[in-house]
Amino acid sequence: MNSKHFKSLLTVTVSFSAILLIAITSNIDRNSWSRLARSPTRSSLPPHEQAYLTAAEIIKNDLIPVLVIGCNRVAITRALEPVLRFRPNATRFPVFVSLACGVPEVKDAVLTAFAGNLTVWEYPDFPKLGTEQAERYHALAVHYQLALERIFANETFNQVIILEDDLEISPDFYSFFAVTLPLLYTDPTLFCISSWNDQGLAHLAKNTTRLLRTDFMPGLGWLLSRAVWDSLAPWTRAPYWDDWMRLPAQRRARQCVVPEVPRNRNFGKDGVSGGQFFDEFIAKAAFAGDAGLQAVEFEESWQDVAALLEPEYEYWLERDVYEEAELVGWDGTANRIDLDGLNLEGNVTRVRVEYESTEELEKILVAVGMLHDPRAGVYRSAYKGILSFRMDSNLLVYLAPTKKAE
Repeated sequence: MNSKHFKSLLTVTVSFSAILLIAITSNIDRNSWSRLARSPTRSSLPPHEQAYLTAAEIIKNDLIPVLVIGCNRVAITRALEPVLRFRPNATRFPVFVSLACGVPEVKDAVLTAFAGNLTVWEYPDFPKLGTEQAERYHALAVHYQLALERIFANETFNQVIILEDDLEISPDFYSFFAVTLPLLYTDPTLFCISSWNDQGLAHLAKNTTRLLRTDFMPGLGWLLSRAVWDSLAPWTRAPYWDDWMRLPAQRRARQCVVPEVPRNRNFGKDGVSGGQFFDEFIAKAAFAGDAGLQAVEFEESWQDVAALLEPEYEYWLERDVYEEAELVGWDGTANRIDLDGLNLEGNVTRVRVEYESTEELEKILVAVGMLHDPRAGVYRSAYKGILSFRMDSNLLVYLAPTKKAE
């Protein structure tokens, strides 16, 4: 598929009872579309599933490059080893290692271990790395720009998975991205797909099959499409490129898809961020493939993935949160959810705790041990103000804003 396919590949107009595909770019193979549309099996599916499968069919042979951003970390080889070991297809997932800090030992380590399995890029004129955090973040933003411009200069690349040199991927990392990629081609309200969940801590995240939408752009092992890249132009060279992407002017009310259980693990405490949140949160993240958190083949649950399309997702989540989940209270004195009187041995699988202010939400997040660090007014992993986590009993808990009476 060439780059023109990405421009308005599918525009989707949706209602709660139906999804209408109203525009398909003229560059799509019309015979393929007609064949899919006539399929008896396909036509019996709900419209949002038809839309998902149509996009999946059209992009099934798309190349998905993996871009690893590196600097001065010789341990980048720890990140690259699973990238290559778990890669299902070297042709579909070409790996590019972008090195911008001029450290010969890093390049030598990469080529010694993996020569012939990846491509290394360098930037001889890259500015010297400063010592201040803002300077180092600025250099990282410049590096991102140069590397992404180079990726998308290749017209056969319409998306890219972005990793950094301190991220170790899970065994089902590629399956996760392969099955979620069609969502970006079907739903214009999506901003990115990320393998990271800021609230996916080991004591809070247990379901390795569950995926969710969030208004927060997580970064850390994420997929960027050419269309979103074009919408971000010009790319920032200011420090903190990730916070820049989270601003309303860039995000434009679009959302990201993330797993409940992260598909990457960060081992780089000593990095540009100076170890911010590392000991308290990042190092405590769950990881698919660890004991008790089995990696999955996401292709087997594509219907659950298709249900992430809007407004299907919002409709069912609202219903699950405000109609199906049992309303329970928050015991502010004991700093705990009040489950007294709830029959957890019965069929209660999810509950809802409501909050009326961000101050109240902050107190709950702190007590539960969740990351309470909003950016641009959005809490990490929140969707329209709703957050979720699991308790030891695997009970799903929603934190949801109190609905005002209409």
